[in-house]
Amino acid sequence: MNHLKIINSIHEIHPCHLENGCIIPFSFYKNEFIFLFGRESKEIKTENKGLWKEFNSKNNKTLDDIIKEFWQQTNGFFNSPQIIKEYIESNSQNLLIIFSPSYNGTIIFIPIKYCENIEKYFNNTYQFIKHILDNKKEIIKCKKRGLLSKDNIQWFNINDFNKLSKKFTKSSKDILNIINDFFQPNIDIITDTQIPPYSQYVT
Repeated sequence: MNHLKIINSIHEIHPCHLENGCIIPFSFYKNEFIFLFGRESKEIKTENKGLWKEFNSKNNKTLDDIIKEFWQQTNGFFNSPQIIKEYIESNSQNLLIIFSPSYNGTIIFIPIKYCENIEKYFNNTYQFIKHILDNKKEIIKCKKRGLLSKDNIQWFNINDFNKLSKKFTKSSKDILNIINDFFQPNIDIITDTQIPPYSQYVT
């Protein structure tokens, strides 16, 4: 835990720590933490093709860049970038925000209400957009803008991470280590202070 820096407010993040960043939705369901990750599209040839990955953004200058990329990668499921930003800024003192040297960036964990069908909703939306485009060149263009870069999303608990670690990207494995280090030992603190006030979608 010594290598992690817990940030008390979004305004305390050093600009250089925003260059690489991600937002990870999580929930507390059936007495355990579950985390939402996206699968890198199988339609686009990259080294991470088909692997599970956080909703991340690189070469950022501001928090807005991280939020916009998260919004695009989740197909707008969490409302507009402006509403997401307002939520983070107004609740940042009660959110879990971590800077990790091993990840080389800032990780923002956002508690949301568990939705059993969120995976199906996302996947249906992805297939609809993909069908409308129906053109791989267009899909690649969308990928460059952060759209359709994820072709699936799924809830994972900590046991899932340990069993399926080979199916996650290298950067996500750094985050899995952070989750193992922080969430399990602090389960009572997080469930008491984080979840109840914000156990709803960012709307």
